[in-house]
Amino acid sequence: SNLEDDKELSFAGQFLSRTNVQGLDAVLDAVRDVLNSSNSETLQPYMQKLGESGKQLKMAVLVQDMITPQISGVAFSKNPTTGLDEVVIESVHGLGEALMQDGVTPERWIYRWGQFTAKPESDADFESVIRQIAKEARRIQKLYGSPVDLEWAYDGTKVYWLQIRPITALTNV
Repeated sequence: SNLEDDKELSFAGQFLSRTNVQGLDAVLDAVRDVLNSSNSETLQPYMQKLGESGKQLKMAVLVQDMITPQISGVAFSKNPTTGLDEVVIESVHGLGEALMQDGVTPERWIYRWGQFTAKPESDADFESVIRQIAKEARRIQKLYGSPVDLEWAYDGTKVYWLQIRPITALTNV
């Protein structure tokens, strides 16, 4: 939506996403569902709480190829909890939906001063990929001009950047 993911507001979880949709009819149904999520019962109270109820909401739908990730997650180019200048990466095996929607506890990586200051022992095989994600998160932050929250997926060969948005939580740190 035109109001989603700006520097002050994220609208996280307010609009529907559909993944693993196959076939023309299913894609058309998913597009309708996503468009209709801009009229959900919970959206108006959310917008009023944020003081955004007077703004006109517009919705568009992106249709992308689906990959099957080995590992996926989020990367913060600055620690969103403490404000420290370190990259925080959370990862799960498979689709990031497990992290974003299913509440699975992610593995946490912290990258500072060119090295990991915290990393899980269980996912050592992915350390070089996570290092690449940390370095790219810093580069993207420079291009974007402010700290960013990135969604990513790794399919065993390539890292895919799925979404970028400002880290809105930093305004409170």
